[in-house]
Amino acid sequence: MYLSGQIAVDPSQVTNIAKTKPTKGFAKMAYFLSGGLVSKKEEQETFTAVAILQSINMVLRAVGVNNIVKLSKDDVTFYEDTEGKEDDLQEALNAFLESNERGNNTLFNTLSLVLEHPTEDMQYLMEIRVNRTHDVGIFPITLVVNGLIRELAAKEGESADELKSRMATHFESQEKYDATISGSKASFELFLDAIEEEFRQHMKVDSVERSSHTRIICSKEESLKSAQEIGSRRKESSTSRHDNYYDPLYYGYYGYNDYFFYSWLWSDMCHDHSIHVQDVSLVTETGGDLLEVDEKGVDMAAQEPAELVEAAESAESASFDGGGAADGSDSGGFFDSGDSGGSSCGSSCGSSCGGCGGD
Repeated sequence: MYLSGQIAVDPSQVTNIAKTKPTKGFAKMAYFLSGGLVSKKEEQETFTAVAILQSINMVLRAVGVNNIVKLSKDDVTFYEDTEGKEDDLQEALNAFLESNERGNNTLFNTLSLVLEHPTEDMQYLMEIRVNRTHDVGIFPITLVVNGLIRELAAKEGESADELKSRMATHFESQEKYDATISGSKASFELFLDAIEEEFRQHMKVDSVERSSHTRIICSKEESLKSAQEIGSRRKESSTSRHDNYYDPLYYGYYGYNDYFFYSWLWSDMCHDHSIHVQDVSLVTETGGDLLEVDEKGVDMAAQEPAELVEAAESAESASFDGGGAADGSDSGGFFDSGDSGGSSCGSSCGSSCGGCGGD
């Protein structure tokens, strides 16, 4: 079990955010990204995207988040923390600038900044994604936040069976299980509340979309019932990267193997202790949606987790897409302040987006 939340900014709010120019290291970042661009529209999109990335980073710093995990442009990673460094934004920006001085300043589609943050009871991993262009109906600015229970992080040399023994106290009764879930969700929502408030205060954003989910990983492999198999999976996950984008937890960032390990045991613990789960999402081993369990819930003892997966495969599921379904038929730049002479945000903006020629 882990928690996942998303905060997305509507395209019609972009022109309000775009009034702030990038400064310091982010200004240099924008300069290098725009170097060699002929189109004024693409240059403006680039500077605005970087300004937004800086603004969101300032929002997160306002709630105490300052540890950078990764900085990337599309599929190119410029900085990744493999040592657990703290307050390393400047180091990340320096790595970016050094790389671009070597001629890597090509036009991008997405800027991504991954950060981490510990609290007393939760460990958070979050990713900011700023898209230079977007499909109609898709929010261009998203923040994905994952939350894990810190006390259940695997200890040095701890086996799956030993971790299950520590987890057992949360599964002794339905009441204790529900209390664990409720407490974790309460902490998570308070953290999202603080971030959303900073979005509105610092970035002057009136319209944001927010959602949150409790997710339980299920596997199709019966062998996952074996502690030895789970242990080997724990080791392998540190280097696994997945082409499909779901939650940042699945990308094997430094230190998150141990924090994340208990989540892989959760569905088996629910089954073994006859736990009734409700209002949760059952997901694949890479975070893809399998089945939404509503308030009526499901008795996890009734069938093996693998059987739940097989049943879920025949049901439709849709993962969070940042604000709407897109068929890819229409997309455009949204950071050009209307320089192209037409609507750059598509129909999702309506007449309220000043950057699209609205009043």
